[in-house]
Amino acid sequence: MNKKGISPLIGTVLLVAIVIAMVLLVMPWVTNLVKQQQEKTTESTKQFDCITDLDLRLTSDATGAVILDNRGSVAINEVIFRTYSSTGQVTVDTMGDGTTTIVEAYGSASAVGGSGVITCPAEGRIEAIVTLGSGVVCSDMAVELTC
Repeated sequence: MNKKGISPLIGTVLLVAIVIAMVLLVMPWVTNLVKQQQEKTTESTKQFDCITDLDLRLTSDATGAVILDNRGSVAINEVIFRTYSSTGQVTVDTMGDGTTTIVEAYGSASAVGGSGVITCPAEGRIEAIVTLGSGVVCSDMAVELTC
């Protein structure tokens, strides 16, 4: 009986070629999936800094000037203040530029924005949104002071 077929060498080459083709098809999808997971993990880690290391308290002195009391272990580079008056007026002011430290870890500072000293309005409130030294904006961790 005369059986015909492909030689073992050609069969092996074909199998290797098929495996390489499959790897080339699957590799971009796997690479993209891993990259997305890394980005999510990095962002979660940054937000974790807000939760664990940020402890900002707002107080006001006798004149109504707002004081930032950073009791956390991270430096603060920028604070965005939203002042809500009893009449419903909202004022936004920024302290810092996001690149240099304005309040050291475990330090305090008077709140001074672009328009001067930030004061607590009568029967109003102030909300502060912090940007940490690492560039992370702690938008979910807004700090409030009721005047």
